[in-house]
Amino acid sequence: MWEWRPGKCPPMPVTTRPPAPGGLIPKALSPKDRMRRKLQTKRGRKRYALRMATVEPVFGQIKQGRGFRQFLLRGLDQVQGEWSLICTGHNLLKLFRHSRRSVSPPSPIPQPA
Repeated sequence: MWEWRPGKCPPMPVTTRPPAPGGLIPKALSPKDRMRRKLQTKRGRKRYALRMATVEPVFGQIKQGRGFRQFLLRGLDQVQGEWSLICTGHNLLKLFRHSRRSVSPPSPIPQPA
């Protein structure tokens, strides 16, 4: 049976991120391995981080806020039409919310003294 005793373990080395690989990504790698390799570079991490501020939140809002999980219609043309409706609804809601914020609240009605 294994037993831990304080002071008997060698000190752990300080680890750092391994150096980013250089050169072209081999075509033989799987798509998952290719993406992993891209994300190991500074440029890849910086570019991937942009997704948080651009596209990803919209899909999250559509899936979570609108409850959209799957298409109801079949066929590419019908799915494209359904997706257009969903995106139009999303954009109209954004415009509606923005227009309500930019309008100043009505001034209070003066009360007779």
